[in-house]
Parts: sequence; structure tokens; C-alpha cells
Amino acid sequence: MVFHDKEGSGIFWEVVVGNGKLHFAASTQGDLDRLKYCLSSNFPSLAWHPIPSLGPYDLICHFWQSGELTLKQVRQALLEVTSEGMTQLLAIPQTDIQFERVLGLDPILLDVPIQTAIASRRTQIQRWRQLRPTIPSPFQRIVSGDRGQLFEHLSELLRHLPPRDRFDALLDESPCLYRMAECFSVDVLRLAELIGPLVESGAIRLGNLQAASDRPRLTIACIDDSKAVQRKVRLTLESAGYDVLELLEPARALTALVRRKPSAILLDITMPEISGYELCRLLRQSAALKDVPILMLTGRDGAIDRLRARMAGSTDYITKPFNSQDLLSRIERLISSKVPQV
Repeated sequence: MVFHDKEGSGIFWEVVVGNGKLHFAASTQGDLDRLKYCLSSNFPSLAWHPIPSLGPYDLICHFWQSGELTLKQVRQALLEVTSEGMTQLLAIPQTDIQFERVLGLDPILLDVPIQTAIASRRTQIQRWRQLRPTIPSPFQRIVSGDRGQLFEHLSELLRHLPPRDRFDALLDESPCLYRMAECFSVDVLRLAELIGPLVESGAIRLGNLQAASDRPRLTIACIDDSKAVQRKVRLTLESAGYDVLELLEPARALTALVRRKPSAILLDITMPEISGYELCRLLRQSAALKDVPILMLTGRDGAIDRLRARMAGSTDYITKPFNSQDLLSRIERLISSKVPQV
């Protein structure tokens, strides 16, 4: 199931369920900050080393497979991360819901009734609901305000606040509340309640997780005959501030692409009528599109497949199922540098 927070953060939530049981809950943005916050609270000795190609679920599994967490600890971590996600989701007063039948978790390590995941969270859900008019979610980030007043205010209330220079350095990053809570070793809900009065008074200003930018909304084209893939790409990229041009019929894509000239193109390799390799070659022969970065989407990850993608003119290559954070980081890298990454 996919949920869209329409009124607050603009975040999309993906909840994986099966046979009435809950497997995982993830957001399309900010999930690594949320994961690091949850893991630091429960496993303070765990060395944090994110892997760009891995989303939160796969990263937790990696910690298990590398021996850094036991299977029992992994299930505890998954339950904590999922319960925190459900807390934020259930605090949203109005959402759009979409259902998908695609299951991308392997292996499935968490299989609990939804009520079990939220049984101890009812009070937190209610408190977040009360906070929403001021602080829509812990994905909100501090974008401006009186740092001195904020530092003095938190110094009186928190035990683990860093020195002022480190505090300012953190704020230079425009951190979300999850990131701040992890750095201050404090519960994110308590932190939100502490800074709430300063937000209400206008002493500090919060913004959505999407980075502030003066650039216009860029268009990313996705050429894929799978509606499920198109939906995930759209949810991921729109929540990050992009417009998405969805093209389900590759044979008609060239005309639409020349008309819109997107900033980047996502291109499936296996499609009817024309293969992604062939279409990529045609795009590279177009004067209007020859310099547009192309990210190939495929379920195959062999060396030959990567070589064929490079020879066809692809700029980068990502395997399905892909995680939202990896897709976003690749898109940003392609747009900013346009350096071949295959």
C-alpha cells in the first residue's frame, strides 16, 4: 500500500503487508535519517555505514548478513523502524491510498499483526496529531531562524546538546528533526514538542525535507510498460520536487520526449515492440536528446548487460527492484554532473 501525506510533509509512505500481517513501512524520502535515528536509539554500539545502493530494509539485512546484528536484533530493528513509520502514518489526518500487488522484500523477516506494531504507540500518535498544525512531521527541517535562541532554549532542557560550534555546523545542514534527535540523543517526539513554541513564535522556521532550490521543477521521463514501476518512480520523484513524464508505449516515446525535452530519462530495457537498447540508440541519434542523461532500468545485473547499456549510449544503470533513495541520488548525480556512471 502507498500513502501520500497530502497536508503536511508531502512524503509518500510504502507499507508492505501480506495475509493481514505487517512486513515493513518505509518513506520515499528521509528514510535513512529515520533509520539511523531508530538504530542509534536501540543499538548505540552499531557502526553506521550506509551503502548508497541499499534502501533501509536491505541495509538492515546487510547488518545481519555481515554479522553486525543478530537475527533477533534485526527483527527488533525492523519492528522499531516499522512501528515508528506507522506512528507517523497514523498521525496523518488525510491520505491518498493506492494498492499494489508487487512484493519486493527478500527475505521477509518481520511478520506481525498491525495492532502489535502500533500497540505501544497510541499515545505518541495522538501527540503527533496535536503537533501537526505546528510541526507536520519529524521530516521537517530547520531552514532559518534565531540559532542563539534555539541553542539557549534546548541547552536548558537537554543533557546531550553539543557545543555551540558543532550545533551551528549541524544547523548549516538544514537537518530534519530525525537527524537532530539522533545527534542530541533525544526522542524525536520530545524534541518536536520542545521546539514547537519557537516555531509558533516565528523564532525558527521549518520546511519540508525537499531541499530548497531556486531552480524550476525539472521533468524526468520514465519509459516503462509496467504501471507498478511507473507508479513507484512517480511517487519517489514527485515527492522530491520533480515532474514526471510517464510513457507506457516506447514506440511513441521519441515524439513526446522531443516535445518536452526532460532533464533525464529512465528507460526500461525489456519492453514490447522495441528494446530499451534500441530506443537508447535512437535517442542518442536525436539532435534534441543526444545529451540528455539516460538511466537504464532492468532486472538483470550482469557485466554483459552493463556493457550493452554503455554501448547503446546509457549514462547510468540501475537494477529492479530499486530503492527510492538510490534512485533519487542517481538522478541528482546525473543532472548535476552528466558524467557517465555505467
